[in-house]
Amino acid sequence: MIKLVSNFLVLATLAVFMFISSPRAEANPSMRDITLATAGLLGWAATHPDATSIDNGANIFSIGAFDRVDRIKQTLDVEYQHRWGHYLLWRFKPFAGAGVTGRRSLYGFGGLELGLHLTPHLVIAPSEALALYFHGGGKRLGSPLDFRSGIDVLWVFKDGASIGFSYHHISHWFLFGPSNPGTEILNLTVSIPIPDSGQSIK
Repeated sequence: MIKLVSNFLVLATLAVFMFISSPRAEANPSMRDITLATAGLLGWAATHPDATSIDNGANIFSIGAFDRVDRIKQTLDVEYQHRWGHYLLWRFKPFAGAGVTGRRSLYGFGGLELGLHLTPHLVIAPSEALALYFHGGGKRLGSPLDFRSGIDVLWVFKDGASIGFSYHHISHWFLFGPSNPGTEILNLTVSIPIPDSGQSIK
């Protein structure tokens, strides 16, 4: 009974979030797709609690293309991220990181990630974070304070290391001004578990 009530509350909260964010999500195809995919994954997590697991965290390195969709000022993107392994809120794990682009744009971010084992080796992880962005010689996003939303798809090896790709959207959802071009980042990602983490494949 407790599990049923918990799942209902999670899905109800998700429905409210979807209702509030849908107008802004519809205004941007990338944000819409990320929102819909995240909704489905949250539903999966609510009904399959064994799909998530606790570990001791990881260091994550990414390289790829900044502004990959609009290609207004497409350039190289390099990121570092640290993810803690224990739950902070429900089954979400906290993370923080920073990135730099080939046009001298800098950004830092921190938020929550939900890692879901769809198979023993395939992990899909939606995330949401607050971001600080300084455009340098790159694309202007209309505000230094933004939101970073996205999904990682990873293949996890037996030692806990993983490789995959990530797709993220950064914008301020028109909350901090009339200019909100947004940008997308598509990266190749390598995740290295913290030594002696005890992470194992289920």
